[in-house]
Amino acid sequence: MVVHRFRNFRGQLLRSAAVLFCALALAGCSGGGTPVVDGGGAAAREPDASTDSNGKKPPALTDDAAPPVGTDEGPGGDASNPLIRGFRNLLGASPLIEDDSELQQGLLQADSILSEVKAENRRALRDLNRQIPGPPQRSPNILIVVADRLGYGDVGAYGQAWFETPHLDALAAAGMRFTQFYAGGVSSAASQWSLMTGCDTSRARQGNRTSYTLASERITLGEVLWQAGYETVFVGGWRLTEQSRKDMPHLHGFDRWLGSLGDEAAVAFPGSLWSDGAEIRLRANAGGQKTILAQDFFTDEIVSYLEKGQRERPFLLVASYPLPGETDGLEIEFDATSAWSEREQTHAATVGKLDRDLGRILQTLEARGLDRHTVVVVTSSNGPPALEASSQDRLASTGGLRGRAGELYEGGLRVPMIVRWPGRVAAKAVCDAPAAFWDLLPTCADIAAASRRPAPLDGISLLPVLRGGKDLPRKDMLYWEMHVPGFGQAVRRDNWKVVRPPGKMQLEEVELFDLSQDPTESRNVAREKPEVVAQFIRGQ
Repeated sequence: MVVHRFRNFRGQLLRSAAVLFCALALAGCSGGGTPVVDGGGAAAREPDASTDSNGKKPPALTDDAAPPVGTDEGPGGDASNPLIRGFRNLLGASPLIEDDSELQQGLLQADSILSEVKAENRRALRDLNRQIPGPPQRSPNILIVVADRLGYGDVGAYGQAWFETPHLDALAAAGMRFTQFYAGGVSSAASQWSLMTGCDTSRARQGNRTSYTLASERITLGEVLWQAGYETVFVGGWRLTEQSRKDMPHLHGFDRWLGSLGDEAAVAFPGSLWSDGAEIRLRANAGGQKTILAQDFFTDEIVSYLEKGQRERPFLLVASYPLPGETDGLEIEFDATSAWSEREQTHAATVGKLDRDLGRILQTLEARGLDRHTVVVVTSSNGPPALEASSQDRLASTGGLRGRAGELYEGGLRVPMIVRWPGRVAAKAVCDAPAAFWDLLPTCADIAAASRRPAPLDGISLLPVLRGGKDLPRKDMLYWEMHVPGFGQAVRRDNWKVVRPPGKMQLEEVELFDLSQDPTESRNVAREKPEVVAQFIRGQ
């Protein structure tokens, strides 16, 4: 925060020096003088086009504007130049000068000349400004909403027909829908780690064990955009912690944050929340009570942040929601006559709740005039929760894909992702190229024109396809692993996907699927294509 304040002070000091320099130059230039140009090549400007430093709109000035004679600003009244006014006040207060009328007249004539010089230079500067491009447009805001266990088929735009998601559907209609986007892993923590680091979880190591905490030397998404001039905000469940006070978001690049930590990040009604390092105990949830829903708290915080006034910097806001995955304690009005089970009705209700909360956020962006300058990304940390065996296909939460949350098959890893960027991403666009959570960091870095990137990176920027390209120049394979209930792996390259189910370490137990012909992974062709399996095993 000290660095931020120093930057603001330095900027104000430089702006004040620039204004003083321009004022002196204007006062000293002759009528045909050269307009002053700042070091960046843009003409120094009179602040007459928008608002002054106090936020008030200045009076309109015509091209031939000059202080009118006979008014408070002209020679017939008080001098308009503060230096001249100072001399006149000094003369009036001096006991040594009895008749100062001649001096006063001379000062007023000087003031008139200076006013004419200023008006002429104003006109010259405006003429020059018309020929020089203005400063580059500020980088767009970035809002990333990550739901928990929102299935690939849980959104109307992805084929859901049993319940409605109007706000998600409208977002997809206004932007790009990714059809082969993957979570960072089988857990929400794995996906959040990949989002923050730009890496797959093969690099999530501390010593000889897997850990989703963030090492102090690892550069995160928050730090990349903070160094690019963004205000960085995190709201929601922060799952990247084992020792909460040592692993908080403000230690990893976020200016401000509010959320739940560790195990409570996976709880719908937590006993406490944290705000910028301070714990907020929720007495209404004490003793196992289910009164304050964390998601409501988070949505209110996001809306409050978006409603605040003019910002000096663009923002990165990451929202990590517990719904629709965490449902313990939610009050759902079940329809006893429905053919759906209570678990199915609960999942549909929580997806609807997520959609309404997203609607509040999108409406706030529009109301504050931020929607045209904000990139909105909505995705999910993993596949939908497992339901009763009899209802696995009824809600079509996986879009017909095999597997659920916690599994390495497509239904557990492939998730919806929608990107809206007005004026840059075409409406109703579709991207069929495979992409994953670790691609979001380099994508945001490109959008923000960030100069510093962490290394190594497994992700690549999605900006080419957002701008209308069809392919991504991906060289490496997409990789996932899991450790509970046993060690398992999955790898995708082109249309081939290899799965080593948890606990099955023998070569003959490896499964191979051709996703171009078999997206539901129903036909294992490992024995038919041993050469393809061998390439994966060798890492080629």
